[in-house]
Amino acid sequence: MGCINKDDTSSDSEDDSFSFDPYEKILGVWMSQGDEDGRTYVIVYEFFSNSSYFTGVFDMNTSSYMYSLWGMYDLDNETIFFYGASGTNITSSLDYAFSTDYKKIVLYFSDEQFLIFSKAELD
Repeated sequence: MGCINKDDTSSDSEDDSFSFDPYEKILGVWMSQGDEDGRTYVIVYEFFSNSSYFTGVFDMNTSSYMYSLWGMYDLDNETIFFYGASGTNITSSLDYAFSTDYKKIVLYFSDEQFLIFSKAELD
């Protein structure tokens, strides 16, 4: 597993042809699991190649989503911009950082609050 550092923009690769494409790396399903009041929840983000995304809070105890949202996203090397379903008006933005193996992503909600998401391995 790689180290995650929001401020480190250097690459471990010695290959000058290495190219970081955040759109390619972010595609797929990302999950972060937590427990509260004896219930297990999973926060899910799914990013699609057409720049749409899905996010929701899945309640493992009831096997259903408590909250869900569809929209559009855009990103640069540091920030994900979330738009409403119609693709207009930024509704929020989050700084992010990948682990060096691209199997984890950290979403920063503020300087002190963040969640680590693991990429789902689909069969």
